[in-house]
Amino acid sequence: GARPRDFGYIQGMPVRETPMAKFERLLEAGDNEGALAVANDLLRQSPGSFLGRLARGRALLRLRNYIDADTEVNHALQLSPRDDLARVVRAALDTRLGKTDEAVANLRLVARGKSVHAQEAQIDLLQALHDASRFDEMAEEAKSPGAWRNDPRARLHFARILSRTDKEAAAAEMAAIFRTNYPWVLRRFSGFEAVGILDKLGRYREAFDL
Repeated sequence: GARPRDFGYIQGMPVRETPMAKFERLLEAGDNEGALAVANDLLRQSPGSFLGRLARGRALLRLRNYIDADTEVNHALQLSPRDDLARVVRAALDTRLGKTDEAVANLRLVARGKSVHAQEAQIDLLQALHDASRFDEMAEEAKSPGAWRNDPRARLHFARILSRTDKEAAAAEMAAIFRTNYPWVLRRFSGFEAVGILDKLGRYREAFDL
């Protein structure tokens, strides 16, 4: 009962999609229940699988089942304590559980490294510090060099830092981000934060229009 999309093609020959490739595809598409089912199938076949445990934790995190996600991510880290993706997922979970210090520690560790997850960790680190109102630390972290600075989300973080010293310029930058073709979630955050600043500046008509 394989579906056509379960196969790729290499020189005309069908190649079955790996479980983890299928998991990532479903997670990217927002099919969190489907991703969880893939992780569960993987664990039924191999209960000691690090990838299976981490995948299940990631799917549960997306489904906001933080208690079970906590168990799975801890299990994954016991199997592979130095895995950077597991550390980033652990940090995402800790942020939602209010464990900011733990999240920041893990994100800093990954962001300082050279893995493919360093860029995401740096962006997540700035977000965690912003959400915890640790603005001075956020400003210091934003001085770090790296490819993360080219990420569209970095632009919002720089605008947030700017808002501490120049609210007019920050509001203009956030409104400009809102009018880009960046992903909608980023645009929405930027727009609403611009509205908040404009409102505080007494520029009510502009805030209302935006």
